[in-house]
Amino acid sequence: MTDIKAQARRLHHLLRAQHGLNLSYSQTLHLLAQSHGLSNWQALKAQLAAVSVPPAPDVTVLDRPYTTEQLRALRAEHDGYVSGVIALDIDSIAGTDYERFLDLISSELTGTDLLMDVSYTVVGTRGETILLEVRGDPDTILGPDDEDDTEDDTEQDEDDTDPFTEDTP
Repeated sequence: MTDIKAQARRLHHLLRAQHGLNLSYSQTLHLLAQSHGLSNWQALKAQLAAVSVPPAPDVTVLDRPYTTEQLRALRAEHDGYVSGVIALDIDSIAGTDYERFLDLISSELTGTDLLMDVSYTVVGTRGETILLEVRGDPDTILGPDDEDDTEDDTEQDEDDTDPFTEDTP
């Protein structure tokens, strides 16, 4: 119910700010009900009261972003990617564009907006909080995974000569 009322508040402000429509809040509630295919706010309110919302799945939600060490360990375990479940309050994402949203979920997971190739899945809700499983490539945060490189590749053989020095008699 509070989600619909929050939608109505956002719609009310958007209609006023972007379109100059000065509807009352109750008119906005009725408009929102009509957008859901119902005749008025009371009908939408009754329908919402009858709907049973399943509880959020039993998932472990991060209470703070991963540390650099945790990111390295996760990257090694998961084919170069990291993932975790974050919780976002609906108000923190209302009105944000897609790029800002990706930066926000990257920051919640890693502490920075540098996570690349970000994907997410909604895994549940808790009141007005959305639970998202976020996955991405941490190479821009940690640097590329260089475990295949060895020091032997950079050493010169003893027989190699420096091409930039001249042989002196």
